[in-house]
Amino acid sequence: MKLVGKALTKSTLKTFAFVLVLIIGFAILSQFVGFIGQALYAIVAALFYFVPNKLIDRADETYEEYALVLGDWKKGVLWGLGATLITFPLFVAGLWIWEVKVRKKTFAFDTDKYRQWDANLEGTPKNWGQKSGVWIWSDNEKLTVGLRNKKSANNLVTVTSSKPFSIKKFGAITPQKSDDGKKWTIGLSHHDSRGSVVISDADNVKVDVRPVTAGKEIWPMHTGPTASNTESFSEKRGYLWLLLWAATQFLLVAFPEEYFYRGYLQSRFTKAFKPKDERSKWWIFSPSIVLTSLLFGLGHLFVPVGGALIVTRITVFFPSLIFGWLRDKTDSILAPVIYHACCNLMVLVTALHFG
Repeated sequence: MKLVGKALTKSTLKTFAFVLVLIIGFAILSQFVGFIGQALYAIVAALFYFVPNKLIDRADETYEEYALVLGDWKKGVLWGLGATLITFPLFVAGLWIWEVKVRKKTFAFDTDKYRQWDANLEGTPKNWGQKSGVWIWSDNEKLTVGLRNKKSANNLVTVTSSKPFSIKKFGAITPQKSDDGKKWTIGLSHHDSRGSVVISDADNVKVDVRPVTAGKEIWPMHTGPTASNTESFSEKRGYLWLLLWAATQFLLVAFPEEYFYRGYLQSRFTKAFKPKDERSKWWIFSPSIVLTSLLFGLGHLFVPVGGALIVTRITVFFPSLIFGWLRDKTDSILAPVIYHACCNLMVLVTALHFG
């Protein structure tokens, strides 16, 4: 028996609450369980796919009813890209006002900021400093080299670059720079200590480790958030991360979120509300679009990022209105998927220039 009206709305809200609780649970666990943290995007995406599919199949409904089809894909691509081109200048202007006028940041456009380290290096290792060794990871355009001596023979680490670079030291670090500024030798000031250096403006970096006293143990090197063991390290900044990031946004963020919110939830609310309410000439955004966008904002608000709730994440309510409008105009989630991913990319390519 199909649900109607208030019963359908209530059932849909329960589905949203169920999925949200699961996501919050996985987000919290990701702070303590390494493999969940590494696979969190994929886990959330799977939930957004699995739950609607299971419910649609159980109700013996069609995916066309939920706009979970390509439909006129050319129209979807055109509307998605068109919305991006129209809103991009407005987005940049709004972001500039927010960052410069409100948050008092500076703006400096620099294409070199798009050259970053390998995405596999991004993130601080959870076991950093637990034993003697060298840890290497990245944070956006900056590379970090951490040293830990746990009552063993001291080692020296040499960092070389194809161009002069600067470092910012933390902890018991003793750095020494070469005359041309392309090489730094770093060590620890005493046994049972640790420290790190944050590297700026370097490129084509190579890291070498050697014991202070010949014949003593050479510290192991660990790279990236997983602290993978490596015998040598050489890396250069590039643009590949942009392609990987874009693919992640389309496949693991925009598509699953639109599948669940605009495909499943919005379609259910449209069925629940009276047709005349949905088609009113006074609505720029129909009640189902507004309610879905509200849930979209709450979903982002209550999911902790890095273990913390970020209140400003609820502002996704506003672009969500356009996502919903595109879904209704094209009878497919393709246009909102494209626009959603492009919105995330707009944030990335512009936010890098504010500091």
